[in-house]
Amino acid sequence: MKIKRAVHGLAIIVCSLFAFTSGAAVIPSDLNLNGSVSFDTANSLPFTGTGSQTASMTSVSGGVGASSSVNNVTVTGSNPLNAIFTETGDGVGVSASMNGGSGAEADDFIFDIGFNLSNTSLLDSYIISFEIAFATAADADSQIANGDAFVDSEINFFDSANTEFFFSDLTSDVSFGDEQNGTSTGSFGAALSDSGTYTFDILLGAGASDSFTGLIKMDGGEFAGAGAFLASAEAFVSITNVIRNTTSTPISEPPLFIAFVLFLITVIYRNQSTLETRTSHETM
Repeated sequence: MKIKRAVHGLAIIVCSLFAFTSGAAVIPSDLNLNGSVSFDTANSLPFTGTGSQTASMTSVSGGVGASSSVNNVTVTGSNPLNAIFTETGDGVGVSASMNGGSGAEADDFIFDIGFNLSNTSLLDSYIISFEIAFATAADADSQIANGDAFVDSEINFFDSANTEFFFSDLTSDVSFGDEQNGTSTGSFGAALSDSGTYTFDILLGAGASDSFTGLIKMDGGEFAGAGAFLASAEAFVSITNVIRNTTSTPISEPPLFIAFVLFLITVIYRNQSTLETRTSHETM
């Protein structure tokens, strides 16, 4: 996987994560590109106490959107939500959030994203460009001095070798301190946020295939009876461009071989002309 990083800070409205333009380009028929977004029912746990955890999963295929929703651990609609990508702007994503009051606990609210790519051409390679539009937020609070509340919101993406190539990870923690992308912020229980776009390219050679995956996860809890927590995580992955990188050209015949063929044609033509001349003289 060839990756090109470009992160630009911006404020992302939730609905803009799932927007796509009408000026889409058709993806070449040589490419089989598909993906999915799913709620991890095996590893996600029900929310307990006062509060909620909800999400909306979205796919865009051929410019047409589809969606499924999650309330606590109940899915309404397809899970996984699959898509075949046929034009630029197609993609999949999720927008998830949770909030809890005193004594509430949310363990492992998890979503998975997957992309599978294959090139059926025996001649051409392609550069496929992707964009991850993302936003994370986390905030834990306490009304007492020795409060105990935390919440974590994270987005991670991995290449086909399971090597992480992008992440956004926020932890707001009243007791142990806050972190943004693994680095302490020096605060305790502050409101944290991170958002932007991340772009990368995958070079798919003739006859080659590739893949990448994403993980969206949140968890939190309030354990002192006098606090609250809330978090959100949003990511939409779309195909932004496809470029034919190389095209094989027919191999030209060696010049010596061509000269030899021309020589044979000349000899045959001269022999034919000589034969015709002799025949003409004999008949006279």
